[in-house]
Amino acid sequence: MKRRTTIRQRASVKRIRQRTKGKRLTGRKRNTASRTRAVGINTNSDARTSLRPLPDSKLLRSASEAGRIDGQTIASMSEKADKTSDLAAKMQEHFRRYIQPHISRLKSYDELLAMAEAYRNAYVGAHLPELASVVLIPSEKKMAVVLCAYNEQDSLESVLNELKRLPLHEVVVVVNGSVDDTFDVARRMPNATIIHYKHPIGHDVGRAVGAKVTTADIILFTDGDFPIQAEQLGAFLWAVERGVDVALNDISPLLDSVDKYDGLSYCKQWLNHCFGRGDLHANSMTAIPHALSRKALTTVGASTLAVPPKAQMLAMMKGLNVQTAHVVDVITRNRIRETNIGADNVVAQLIIGDHLEAFHTALFEGGLPTPQPMLNRESIAKRRNGE
Repeated sequence: MKRRTTIRQRASVKRIRQRTKGKRLTGRKRNTASRTRAVGINTNSDARTSLRPLPDSKLLRSASEAGRIDGQTIASMSEKADKTSDLAAKMQEHFRRYIQPHISRLKSYDELLAMAEAYRNAYVGAHLPELASVVLIPSEKKMAVVLCAYNEQDSLESVLNELKRLPLHEVVVVVNGSVDDTFDVARRMPNATIIHYKHPIGHDVGRAVGAKVTTADIILFTDGDFPIQAEQLGAFLWAVERGVDVALNDISPLLDSVDKYDGLSYCKQWLNHCFGRGDLHANSMTAIPHALSRKALTTVGASTLAVPPKAQMLAMMKGLNVQTAHVVDVITRNRIRETNIGADNVVAQLIIGDHLEAFHTALFEGGLPTPQPMLNRESIAKRRNGE
């Protein structure tokens, strides 16, 4: 099964863009657009946003100077035979040591990214051009990615190229039911673990299987149908590095107002609301990319990832730190298949069943919180309109 988005969601995003093009936004729509700019969402994945906040100019100069010194030192010591991966690991380690005293001054991942780019660009200089695309994530933890692919021969290589830019210790590719050359493309990824199923098992089951074989401290989950910039994927790794257990893709700015939600978005929002996490809106582990800490994976169990709403419910019920990490547009770019089109498509029915299973588990484990008092009509209207 593919990612849980529907034609109505994609049409909703399109309507928002058409209505707001060239117009001044007011009220809730204006706030939504401001939020989109603030987190640096880029609906054109091939270009960087220029609107993201930057750290203090002194910090940027400091990062650039430190990168220049460290890069020159490594360039003078390195042999021509040194592997690019080894050089990249050294740069990651040097940046981690440099940035450690400054992390408390950074207000967001975007600021960290700006510092990392300043450091990397100076580090590379004219001596180490092979490192120019590396994304720096300062962490001592081991990081892994679980990538599910189903007939993705045309897009998988570009997806893997983005993953190569990240400091990943493990790459697990779950190829399930593919009848094209997806398996052969996956094998081109150096040091990757390939899990191959002849028949389709669905991406949710694939993620559960992939997570089971990882040993990393931070596990990123994504799919093979279209590439996502490594800089964007890094936001989910960084969120877990900073203490988040379940880092979700924040698709809220991409959706229409609540009264225009499709049925699946209502299911997702209701699950979060029932567990006191209305702030998560309709954000869910059914959407990629997302990332988990080792603690989260151990707590909910790898097999539970086969039912994403159930895994998310258990994470919330057991007090794990569940947060949104970044905005990645997976609605308008989601690949359309026969199984995910139409109001009552197979994927939609699966999602509804997954949510019912999550509620069923919560009821039998006594995890549902005490119902909140009923609100009057005025309060409900204010909540619905985001006031």
